Amino acid sequence: MTVYIEADENNEFFNKNCYDAWKGFSLRGFQTEKYLYSNLNNGLITFNKEEDIVVGTIRSVKSALNQLRIQLPENIDIPLSLSSYCKRKYWKTTLGEIRNLKNIPVFIKPLNIQKAFTGHIVSNFKDLLKTAKFDDDFELFAQEPINIESEWRFYIKNNEIIGGSCYNGDIFLYPNQFVVKDMVNGYVNPPITYGLDVGVRVKENSIYSIETFLIEVNNGFALGNYCLSPIEYSKFLEESWKGMIK
Repeated sequence: MTVYIEADENNEFFNKNCYDAWKGFSLRGFQTEKYLYSNLNNGLITFNKEEDIVVGTIRSVKSALNQLRIQLPENIDIPLSLSSYCKRKYWKTTLGEIRNLKNIPVFIKPLNIQKAFTGHIVSNFKDLLKTAKFDDDFELFAQEPINIESEWRFYIKNNEIIGGSCYNGDIFLYPNQFVVKDMVNGYVNPPITYGLDVGVRVKENSIYSIETFLIEVNNGFALGNYCLSPIEYSKFLEESWKGMIK
């Protein structure tokens, strides 16, 4: 088995996530090999569906799956079974509708093309400049803006929480563990690996009572490493890959 890990033009690991993956797989005794996205995308990298693993950016992993003729995993965002934890309105829309500026402020991010642009709040015309190159029919996932004082990501593998950390905001505002566990237990037909992003905010007129709510869910292959050890991260990515090729 060979683990193919994305590198840049200087033959350095593409980012820290790729380095962590290399370290973890290497420590576990796997053979690893670097690749360039351009070579992978042009079909110059030969890998075996049953034996090899491809690690890298979202576009690279999707390119590998396309070459294997495997259906790409859909964006998850808010699973229907967890919608009650969202605590705000959300809907599918298009850039054309948002550009009318009738329902602002509104948080938008790409619906189908992950990372086409960074999700952000649109409050005025200036906020639309980031999406100027996209057509009106570009599909979006929209949400009612909500105050998020602390943002946390939990890594889930085979329905078990294997790690979590604060990636934005107040690190002392910790999510309610029982709410997070309820989300994991209540998720119907989850992928083998995924990231559960939750937000925390202090309830009005209280400095002690907090509210924990769902921000979004992402497939495991699309997640960077915020807190897992390299070995645990490599196991997480391995399970992600196996889940997708099945």
